[in-house]
Amino acid sequence: GALVDLWNGEMTRALDLIAPERPRPSRRVRAAPWFTEELRTMKRQGRCLERRWRKTCADSDRARARAHFRVYSVAVAAAKKAFFSAG
Repeated sequence: GALVDLWNGEMTRALDLIAPERPRPSRRVRAAPWFTEELRTMKRQGRCLERRWRKTCADSDRARARAHFRVYSVAVAAAKKAFFSAG
């Protein structure tokens, strides 16, 4: 009871003296500015196709996922090119 509370209080006070609490800066990851909502949707669709292929192990599902990611890759390259050439 009381002895434990006293111990905890003293330890907290000692720790606060040695290493006081400080607000930590937020580590927000900046999203790529060229990554559009359309690309986000395409990526989500591709992951869905990939999960289906991994679940079924069907060659047709694999081919569909690979074809989608080829199209997605071209779209990413086009978005980057458009973004960086406009700036």
